[in-house]
Amino acid sequence: EMQYWAKVLPLPPELRAQCEADPRNIPGIVAGFIKENFRYVCHDRLGQFMEKHKDELPLIIDELKVGHCDLLSWAAAGYFRQLGVPAVLTNDLVTNEDGESFVKNYGHARVVLFDKEGRPFFFDPAAHCPLAKKAAPPAMPDSIIYEQEALYSQPANEEEKRNILRAFKAKFIEGPDGNEHDEIFMSLFRNLSGTSIVAMD
Repeated sequence: EMQYWAKVLPLPPELRAQCEADPRNIPGIVAGFIKENFRYVCHDRLGQFMEKHKDELPLIIDELKVGHCDLLSWAAAGYFRQLGVPAVLTNDLVTNEDGESFVKNYGHARVVLFDKEGRPFFFDPAAHCPLAKKAAPPAMPDSIIYEQEALYSQPANEEEKRNILRAFKAKFIEGPDGNEHDEIFMSLFRNLSGTSIVAMD
């Protein structure tokens, strides 16, 4: 399984080197990398684009490093697993602000890791990654995603597709004021019960 994930979603060399130098701190190192390099966005049309090209999802995630909770958690679990750290995805319900009831029909994905005694604890990428506000509605209309999909569907080789994704990321995901933390939004995720890997730092 480690070889599979290393092929599907390879770790950046500098991240792998850090983990190999400090194997006892792999969860913290990977969590820090995810928080610093990935961005959260929930855009229906962008999600449809990724679903349509799901066979190339590792390439898309590797370049864009953006997505909703399912995609961010999937990428995090892939990083953990190729380093030999057991990691599974969960689908949870988010509570309201006072924690007395669940938000109806709303699911949220997180990653479950295990300590030395086998006790589970959580890493929630969506709660700690900056928001990619330029890539979220209404800042990014569906028409931009349609244009991106048309461009992405043309190239025949991987390098050209990577270049298209990098150009899209530079224009719509990165840059000044492109990524901000929204504390009200994040508080919805932090209301989930359980111990966070971030809280354990």
